[in-house]
Amino acid sequence: MNKPESQKPNNRKIQTEEHRQQKKSKYTAVPGDSLLRGIRRDKISRSTKQRVRIGCFPGATIEDMKYYIKSTLKRKPDHVILHISRNNCLANSAAEVTAGIATLCDEITQDQPDAHITISELITREDKQNAKAKICEINDEALKQFVNKIVRSVCYLITILMIRL
Repeated sequence: MNKPESQKPNNRKIQTEEHRQQKKSKYTAVPGDSLLRGIRRDKISRSTKQRVRIGCFPGATIEDMKYYIKSTLKRKPDHVILHISRNNCLANSAAEVTAGIATLCDEITQDQPDAHITISELITREDKQNAKAKICEINDEALKQFVNKIVRSVCYLITILMIRL
């Protein structure tokens, strides 16, 4: 018993509606270095029900990412997950690396003030012990700097609220 053409579901309409819904959904951008290679954005998009764009830039330093991220920000992401600075870790001090990350975050905030920014912790490698120690130092420095920045911001807001009361 075959259904007449008029009673068959139109899969094209269903796919188009799903596409429209996905266009309205949130958009997450994940720019970073070569460690992002091979990550399946389609599976992440499907499981999170939002658009995800992964930008893999092998060998990119923080300075390079300032250039690469411009095209990503034109798409107005709701969330930016940065996986950067691994290519800076041996050439720069922990303070220089975290300052570069902070500068990049400020530039993202200036361009997209409503975007949430997440900074991925650097992944250590077991095959290079000198790099492992430096990466751990950078992760610790970044955690201190960004937590202190958040605490200062919260204290500033509390002070403003107390003055107004």
